Amino acid sequence: MTSTHSDDDEVEVVSIHSGSTQSNYEPSMTSESPLNQKAEPGGHKFSQESQKQRTFVPTRSHSKAFQAAIKAADAFRSENPFYRVIMQASYIKAYVRVPNDFANSYLRNITQSEITLGISDGRTWEVGYVFRTPTESRLSRGWCRFVADNHLKEGDVCVFELVDREKIQMTVHIFRQQKRFARNTPEIKNYAAGFQATLEAAKEFTSENPFFKVVMHNAYINRGTVTVPAVFATSHLTNIKQMVITLRVSDGRTWEVLYVSQTPTNGRICQGWGEFVADNNLKEGDVCVFELIDRRKNFEMDVYIFRLKYSID
Repeated sequence: MTSTHSDDDEVEVVSIHSGSTQSNYEPSMTSESPLNQKAEPGGHKFSQESQKQRTFVPTRSHSKAFQAAIKAADAFRSENPFYRVIMQASYIKAYVRVPNDFANSYLRNITQSEITLGISDGRTWEVGYVFRTPTESRLSRGWCRFVADNHLKEGDVCVFELVDREKIQMTVHIFRQQKRFARNTPEIKNYAAGFQATLEAAKEFTSENPFFKVVMHNAYINRGTVTVPAVFATSHLTNIKQMVITLRVSDGRTWEVLYVSQTPTNGRICQGWGEFVADNNLKEGDVCVFELIDRRKNFEMDVYIFRLKYSID
């Protein structure tokens, strides 16, 4: 493991591996205590940097959730090289650093390039990788879009796994700091049961036509855009960079929305989506199924909305 000092006096706490290894990951819970960490993954001995350190410090209200996220991330294993980063304010707002030892070992001689980040549901993002000095490299351009689309928050832990060294592709495994409640109230039980019921209802949907499902979260509700899964886009919206799609709900109402694809694996519905959200009163936890019913002249999709019936005030 290594801990590096950043410009804004915050620290990225990471664990670097060249392959599947055992790891002890116990980050400091205070800003004064040093991180005494070692890493000898797969025969590689990474240098340890001794500097004044500050880490993301979980508050009492979510320290258990933070520890749970750390523990889950620590259980990750892979034959591919990977490193871990705890999300903090500077990483959420601007860019995220790539650990020096990882960059020097696996991204050597690359001064500026595009790195493809993918997640488990098949969606991908192109982000800019910049090697500024031998001790500073970062993911910058496009990183904020990745943060927004995946609703990353402080205390979440991301594992970056290098799955293709030639094309420079990484799979990002996200271990979220889930909100913990002091008591297991009936309202919380109803919310959990309602969300599970919503997911199960959406899973029952089948059709001979192509379709995809999206769980609504804050970014999709408030930012005026929703991502189209890469698998669906590459299969059914090939070579389309921009077009108008008609969305229709069960009562016959329709909306014209704009589909934009910057890369073959990065498509999203944007212009007109905010109006669709407002008119249909979509909320976090709802599940939308988009069924492609016409792809000849005018692309048309039927949207089936599975609503979350419970909420916590």
